[in-house]
Amino acid sequence: MNKEIRQQETDEAFLQRVFPFKRNYMRVDSWHIHYVDEGEGEVVMLFHACPQWSFSYRRLIETLSKKYRVIVPDLPGFGLSDKPEDFDYMLNSYIFLLEEFIQNLALTRINIVGHGWGGTIAMGYAVLHPNMISSLVMMNSIAFSHYTIPLRLAMCRLPVIGPFLTVYLKAMESGGNKLSAEVKRAYKIPLEGKEGKYPLLRFVESIPSVPEAEAVQAILAIEAGLWMFRTKPVRIIWAMKDWLYNKNALHLWHKYIPNAEIHTLADAGRYIQEDAPEELESLITEFLDKNALKEDIAISGQRQ
Repeated sequence: MNKEIRQQETDEAFLQRVFPFKRNYMRVDSWHIHYVDEGEGEVVMLFHACPQWSFSYRRLIETLSKKYRVIVPDLPGFGLSDKPEDFDYMLNSYIFLLEEFIQNLALTRINIVGHGWGGTIAMGYAVLHPNMISSLVMMNSIAFSHYTIPLRLAMCRLPVIGPFLTVYLKAMESGGNKLSAEVKRAYKIPLEGKEGKYPLLRFVESIPSVPEAEAVQAILAIEAGLWMFRTKPVRIIWAMKDWLYNKNALHLWHKYIPNAEIHTLADAGRYIQEDAPEELESLITEFLDKNALKEDIAISGQRQ
């Protein structure tokens, strides 16, 4: 496709071309949640980081859906889901919404792959429903209260200057300098306009950083339940150049879930799916093939 035609391509047509999966929508409370639901078999749910969306998993969706049922929701405020101003964008609200989303799909057992804030939300669900979880893969995220926010995030939380840094200088979107023009456009489209920027500002505010923050109580509840996953298959995949979730957070994962297999990607950063796609695909598929299907066979045998 030549440059002139690409420039004329609408956002809708562009997204359909670069993210060619059926678009499903579920009404949860007052909001429409977009999600991908591809393939059949053992369920694998993928949760995106913020301000990213399900597009970041496009390669994994294509690969995993050949063997698994792959479900990838866009968190409210991001991707192709609604971006309401009357949703509070707090951690507990996301967790409760995820509970209803999974209940509506009538799922009985899932394997979780989580990244960033999506991983935190997924762990919030997991500690409430540990028997639903077959295995966990976590990438650069937090599930504990001992998180020291980096300077860039602290600057984005300041009055007046914070919104300027977040919206106009796109401080929270940084880390994807090596992305192609098309990939940058795909990540940018859902963030355009006032409705796309508001959830990003609320995301910056909601990350727990001080004891009195609303999200702290939710993160403490998650932290208290991490012990339940010391007997389940867990793999931690860590991008070592991620400025938001650094190696100190990785050490905490090892502390709380010492049985977790840890794999580091030296040259990957915030956009881990874009920086190391082949390595990431190999690590996740190998882990799921070893654990998810084994769990499926074991349970099938019990039913006979």
